[in-house]
Amino acid sequence: GYRFTDHIGAEVQYLTSLQDDEIYGAVRVNLEPLSAMTSSISALGAYAVFQGGEDAYVKVRVGFAQSEASFETDFASVSYSSADLSYGFSLGQKLGSLGSVEATYMRYPDIRVSRIDFAEDFRSDPAYNSYTTMRRDLILDVLMLGYIFQF
Repeated sequence: GYRFTDHIGAEVQYLTSLQDDEIYGAVRVNLEPLSAMTSSISALGAYAVFQGGEDAYVKVRVGFAQSEASFETDFASVSYSSADLSYGFSLGQKLGSLGSVEATYMRYPDIRVSRIDFAEDFRSDPAYNSYTTMRRDLILDVLMLGYIFQF
């Protein structure tokens, strides 16, 4: 990030899964044997940042981000993405010249995926696809605890 003043700045954030989630027995593609499915999520955003306080502080972020969810089996893979408003806030504590610790809540854009689109993208029969009962939106509300380095 970059600070224009003591209270106003800009940041870029990137969020990704450290490990793909595995969904066993999730999908049958083109009548192939039942296959495990993995999923991963990522988001990239640019934010205006407003910060109040000195050693203990509150930081509010408002900006624009793109979220992406990827699903993969042994036989097929597909990704869905969405770009929209993103926002969040942090409570932080400065640790002198060492940096600071922040607890953060972020709301990234929802990823819209319909059951029917998902079944068509995987060319699977929804009757055999237990994952097609998923919600229409993948909602990305994220809680983070992090250490912020100061350069």
